[in-house]
Amino acid sequence: MLINTIILFIRDILPIGILIAWLTAFVMPGRVDSAFLIKYCFTSGILMLIIFLLAPEISPYFQGAGFEYLIVALMCSYFLLFTLGSAMSHVIKEEITVHLILVAASIFTAVKGVSFLIYFSGYLSSSNNEVAIYMAVFLACGIIISFSVLLYFFLHRLACGKNQFIPMILWGMFISGQLALIVPLLSQVDVLSEGNILWNSEFFIKDSSEYGHIAKALIGYEATPSSRFIMVYLSGLACYAGTLFGVITFYSVSEKRGEQNHVN
Repeated sequence: MLINTIILFIRDILPIGILIAWLTAFVMPGRVDSAFLIKYCFTSGILMLIIFLLAPEISPYFQGAGFEYLIVALMCSYFLLFTLGSAMSHVIKEEITVHLILVAASIFTAVKGVSFLIYFSGYLSSSNNEVAIYMAVFLACGIIISFSVLLYFFLHRLACGKNQFIPMILWGMFISGQLALIVPLLSQVDVLSEGNILWNSEFFIKDSSEYGHIAKALIGYEATPSSRFIMVYLSGLACYAGTLFGVITFYSVSEKRGEQNHVN
Protein backbone atom coordinates (compact mmCIF):
# COMPACT_ATOMS: atom_id res chain seq x y z
CA MET A 1 0.00 0.00 0.00
CA LEU A 2 2.88 2.36 0.79
CA ILE A 3 4.57 1.84 -2.58
CA ASN A 4 1.27 1.95 -4.49
CA THR A 5 0.35 5.29 -2.92
CA ILE A 6 3.75 6.77 -3.76
CA ILE A 7 3.45 5.54 -7.36
CA LEU A 8 -0.04 7.04 -7.55
CA PHE A 9 1.35 10.42 -6.48
CA ILE A 10 4.22 10.16 -8.98
CA ARG A 11 1.83 9.21 -11.78
CA ASP A 12 -0.76 11.95 -11.26
CA ILE A 13 0.84 14.72 -9.16
CA LEU A 14 4.45 14.72 -10.37
CA PRO A 15 3.43 16.01 -13.86
CA ILE A 16 1.97 19.07 -12.14
CA GLY A 17 5.28 19.76 -10.39
CA ILE A 18 7.12 19.24 -13.68
CA LEU A 19 4.74 21.66 -15.42
CA ILE A 20 5.36 24.37 -12.81
CA ALA A 21 9.11 23.88 -13.21
CA TRP A 22 8.76 24.29 -16.98
CA LEU A 23 6.62 27.42 -16.68
CA THR A 24 8.90 29.17 -14.22
CA ALA A 25 12.19 28.18 -15.87
CA PHE A 26 11.52 28.29 -19.60
CA VAL A 27 8.00 28.97 -20.88
CA MET A 28 7.29 32.11 -18.84
CA PRO A 29 10.42 33.01 -16.86
CA GLY A 30 9.85 35.98 -14.60
CA ARG A 31 6.09 36.03 -15.20
CA VAL A 32 4.99 33.27 -12.82
CA ASP A 33 4.41 35.61 -9.89
CA SER A 34 2.15 35.41 -6.85
CA ALA A 35 -0.84 36.79 -8.79
CA PHE A 36 -0.44 34.11 -11.46
CA LEU A 37 -0.14 31.35 -8.85
CA ILE A 38 -3.25 32.53 -6.99
CA LYS A 39 -5.30 32.58 -10.20
CA TYR A 40 -3.84 29.22 -11.19
CA CYS A 41 -4.67 27.52 -7.89
CA PHE A 42 -8.17 29.01 -7.74
CA THR A 43 -9.06 28.14 -11.34
CA SER A 44 -7.59 24.64 -11.08
CA GLY A 45 -9.48 23.95 -7.86
CA ILE A 46 -12.80 25.09 -9.31
CA LEU A 47 -12.36 23.05 -12.50
CA MET A 48 -11.27 20.00 -10.52
CA LEU A 49 -14.31 20.22 -8.27
CA ILE A 50 -16.69 20.63 -11.22
CA ILE A 51 -15.23 17.66 -13.13
CA PHE A 52 -15.17 15.46 -10.01
CA LEU A 53 -18.79 16.23 -9.14
CA LEU A 54 -20.05 15.85 -12.72
CA ALA A 55 -18.17 12.59 -13.36
CA PRO A 56 -21.05 10.31 -12.24
CA GLU A 57 -23.50 12.29 -14.38
CA ILE A 58 -21.31 12.31 -17.50
CA SER A 59 -20.12 8.69 -17.40
CA PRO A 60 -23.33 7.05 -18.73
CA TYR A 61 -23.20 9.02 -21.99
CA PHE A 62 -21.59 7.60 -25.16
CA GLN A 63 -22.26 4.02 -24.05
CA GLY A 64 -20.56 4.48 -20.71
CA ALA A 65 -17.53 6.35 -22.08
CA GLY A 66 -18.75 9.88 -21.41
CA PHE A 67 -16.19 10.66 -18.73
CA GLU A 68 -13.33 9.37 -20.89
CA TYR A 69 -14.50 11.52 -23.81
CA LEU A 70 -14.58 14.57 -21.53
CA ILE A 71 -11.03 13.92 -20.28
CA VAL A 72 -9.77 13.40 -23.83
CA ALA A 73 -11.36 16.69 -24.93
CA LEU A 74 -9.74 18.50 -22.00
CA MET A 75 -6.35 16.89 -22.74
CA CYS A 76 -6.51 18.00 -26.37
CA SER A 77 -7.54 21.47 -25.22
CA TYR A 78 -4.61 22.00 -22.86
CA PHE A 79 -2.20 20.62 -25.44
CA LEU A 80 -3.35 23.12 -28.06
CA LEU A 81 -3.29 25.99 -25.56
CA PHE A 82 0.19 25.04 -24.34
CA THR A 83 1.40 24.78 -27.93
CA LEU A 84 0.07 28.18 -28.96
CA GLY A 85 0.84 29.95 -25.69
CA SER A 86 4.42 28.70 -25.40
CA ALA A 87 5.12 29.48 -29.06
CA MET A 88 3.82 33.03 -28.63
CA SER A 89 5.77 33.53 -25.39
CA HIS A 90 9.04 33.26 -27.34
CA VAL A 91 8.27 36.28 -29.51
CA ILE A 92 5.88 38.52 -27.57
CA LYS A 93 5.51 39.44 -23.90
CA GLU A 94 1.85 40.42 -23.92
CA GLU A 95 -0.77 39.35 -21.41
CA ILE A 96 -2.55 37.08 -23.88
CA THR A 97 0.27 34.54 -23.63
CA VAL A 98 -0.02 34.52 -19.84
CA HIS A 99 -3.79 33.96 -20.09
CA LEU A 100 -3.39 31.11 -22.57
CA ILE A 101 -0.83 29.37 -20.37
CA LEU A 102 -2.94 30.01 -17.27
CA VAL A 103 -6.01 28.36 -18.79
CA ALA A 104 -3.95 25.45 -20.14
CA ALA A 105 -2.18 24.89 -16.81
CA SER A 106 -5.49 25.02 -14.93
CA ILE A 107 -7.09 22.42 -17.20
CA PHE A 108 -3.97 20.25 -17.01
CA THR A 109 -3.93 20.36 -13.21
CA ALA A 110 -7.67 19.72 -12.97
CA VAL A 111 -7.43 16.61 -15.17
CA LYS A 112 -4.48 15.21 -13.20
CA GLY A 113 -6.11 16.15 -9.91
CA VAL A 114 -9.42 14.44 -10.73
CA SER A 115 -7.62 11.25 -11.75
CA PHE A 116 -5.69 11.35 -8.49
CA LEU A 117 -8.80 11.97 -6.36
CA ILE A 118 -10.71 9.09 -7.96
CA TYR A 119 -7.94 6.56 -7.36
CA PHE A 120 -6.86 7.93 -3.98
CA SER A 121 -10.42 7.87 -2.60
CA GLY A 122 -10.53 4.20 -3.63
CA TYR A 123 -7.28 3.57 -1.74
CA LEU A 124 -8.65 5.24 1.37
CA SER A 125 -11.92 3.30 1.32
CA SER A 126 -10.21 -0.07 0.87
CA SER A 127 -7.28 0.45 3.24
CA ASN A 128 -7.17 -0.67 6.84
CA ASN A 129 -3.90 1.10 7.59
CA GLU A 130 -4.40 4.85 7.38
CA VAL A 131 -1.04 5.52 9.03
CA ALA A 132 0.78 3.87 6.11
CA ILE A 133 -1.15 5.99 3.64
CA TYR A 134 -0.35 9.22 5.48
CA MET A 135 3.33 8.21 5.58
CA ALA A 136 3.20 7.52 1.86
CA VAL A 137 1.60 10.92 1.22
CA PHE A 138 4.36 12.62 3.23
CA LEU A 139 7.12 10.74 1.39
CA ALA A 140 5.53 11.25 -2.02
CA CYS A 141 5.15 15.00 -1.48
CA GLY A 142 8.79 15.22 -0.48
CA ILE A 143 9.88 13.30 -3.56
CA ILE A 144 7.76 15.43 -5.90
CA ILE A 145 8.86 18.76 -4.41
CA SER A 146 12.53 17.78 -4.40
CA PHE A 147 12.41 16.48 -7.97
CA SER A 148 10.54 19.55 -9.24
CA VAL A 149 13.02 21.94 -7.62
CA LEU A 150 16.00 20.07 -9.09
CA LEU A 151 14.29 20.02 -12.48
CA TYR A 152 13.70 23.77 -12.26
CA PHE A 153 17.42 24.47 -11.77
CA PHE A 154 18.29 22.12 -14.61
CA LEU A 155 15.79 23.73 -16.98
CA HIS A 156 16.83 27.22 -15.89
CA ARG A 157 20.41 26.35 -16.75
CA LEU A 158 19.31 25.13 -20.19
CA ALA A 159 17.10 28.17 -20.76
CA CYS A 160 19.96 30.56 -19.95
CA GLY A 161 22.23 28.89 -22.49
CA LYS A 162 22.82 30.08 -26.02
CA ASN A 163 21.17 27.07 -27.63
CA GLN A 164 17.41 27.27 -27.05
CA PHE A 165 16.77 24.31 -29.33
CA ILE A 166 17.29 21.69 -26.61
CA PRO A 167 14.75 23.06 -24.08
CA MET A 168 12.28 23.60 -26.93
CA ILE A 169 12.56 19.94 -27.91
CA LEU A 170 12.22 18.77 -24.31
CA TRP A 171 9.16 20.99 -23.76
CA GLY A 172 7.63 19.66 -26.97
CA MET A 173 8.28 16.10 -25.78
CA PHE A 174 6.64 16.86 -22.44
CA ILE A 175 3.37 18.20 -23.86
CA SER A 176 3.33 15.60 -26.66
CA GLY A 177 3.79 12.84 -24.10
CA GLN A 178 0.81 14.16 -22.16
CA LEU A 179 -1.26 14.30 -25.35
CA ALA A 180 -0.37 10.70 -26.29
CA LEU A 181 -2.00 9.49 -23.05
CA ILE A 182 -5.34 9.76 -24.85
CA VAL A 183 -4.52 6.53 -26.70
CA PRO A 184 -4.48 4.15 -23.68
CA LEU A 185 -7.40 6.08 -22.20
CA LEU A 186 -9.60 5.52 -25.26
CA SER A 187 -8.44 1.93 -25.63
CA GLN A 188 -9.69 1.20 -22.10
CA VAL A 189 -13.25 1.85 -23.21
CA ASP A 190 -12.81 0.12 -26.60
CA VAL A 191 -13.15 3.36 -28.51
CA LEU A 192 -9.73 3.08 -30.13
CA SER A 193 -7.41 0.14 -30.68
CA GLU A 194 -3.82 0.80 -29.67
CA GLY A 195 -2.39 -0.97 -32.73
CA ASN A 196 0.73 -3.10 -32.94
CA ILE A 197 3.48 -2.94 -30.31
CA LEU A 198 6.53 -1.43 -32.00
CA TRP A 199 9.19 -2.40 -29.44
CA ASN A 200 9.72 -3.53 -25.87
CA SER A 201 12.17 -1.69 -23.60
CA GLU A 202 11.03 -3.11 -20.27
CA PHE A 203 14.50 -4.57 -19.80
CA PHE A 204 15.65 -0.94 -19.49
CA ILE A 205 12.81 0.76 -17.57
CA LYS A 206 9.46 -0.83 -16.73
CA ASP A 207 6.32 1.26 -17.04
CA SER A 208 5.11 0.11 -13.62
CA SER A 209 8.30 1.13 -11.81
CA GLU A 210 8.97 4.48 -10.14
CA TYR A 211 11.49 5.35 -12.84
CA GLY A 212 8.97 4.41 -15.52
CA HIS A 213 6.37 6.80 -14.11
CA ILE A 214 8.96 9.58 -13.81
CA ALA A 215 10.10 9.05 -17.41
CA LYS A 216 6.48 9.03 -18.56
CA ALA A 217 5.81 12.30 -16.75
CA LEU A 218 8.95 13.91 -18.20
CA ILE A 219 8.88 12.87 -21.86
CA GLY A 220 5.96 10.49 -22.30
CA TYR A 221 8.08 7.34 -22.00
CA GLU A 222 6.35 4.08 -22.88
CA ALA A 223 8.15 0.74 -22.55
CA THR A 224 5.87 -0.98 -25.06
CA PRO A 225 4.53 1.82 -27.29
CA SER A 226 1.84 1.02 -29.83
CA SER A 227 1.71 2.39 -33.34
CA ARG A 228 -1.22 4.66 -32.38
CA PHE A 229 0.69 6.00 -29.37
CA ILE A 230 3.73 6.86 -31.48
CA MET A 231 1.51 8.37 -34.17
CA VAL A 232 -0.18 10.72 -31.69
CA TYR A 233 3.16 11.50 -30.00
CA LEU A 234 4.87 12.44 -33.26
CA SER A 235 1.80 14.37 -34.40
CA GLY A 236 1.99 16.40 -31.19
CA LEU A 237 5.67 17.15 -31.78
CA ALA A 238 4.95 18.15 -35.38
CA CYS A 239 2.06 20.38 -34.26
CA TYR A 240 4.27 22.12 -31.70
CA ALA A 241 7.15 22.58 -34.16
CA GLY A 242 4.81 23.85 -36.88
CA THR A 243 3.08 26.27 -34.53
CA LEU A 244 6.39 27.55 -33.19
CA PHE A 245 7.75 28.08 -36.70
CA GLY A 246 4.54 29.71 -37.88
CA VAL A 247 4.28 32.11 -34.93
CA ILE A 248 7.94 33.15 -35.11
CA THR A 249 7.71 33.66 -38.88
CA PHE A 250 4.47 35.64 -38.60
CA TYR A 251 5.81 38.05 -35.99
CA SER A 252 9.16 38.40 -37.78
CA VAL A 253 7.39 39.40 -40.98
CA SER A 254 5.10 41.76 -39.06
CA GLU A 255 8.06 43.47 -37.40
CA LYS A 256 9.86 43.93 -40.73
CA ARG A 257 6.74 45.42 -42.30
CA GLY A 258 6.34 47.73 -39.32
CA GLU A 259 9.94 48.91 -39.65
CA GLN A 260 9.52 49.51 -43.39
CA ASN A 261 6.33 51.51 -42.84
CA HIS A 262 8.08 53.53 -40.12
CA VAL A 263 10.97 54.35 -42.49
CA ASN A 264 8.60 55.30 -45.32
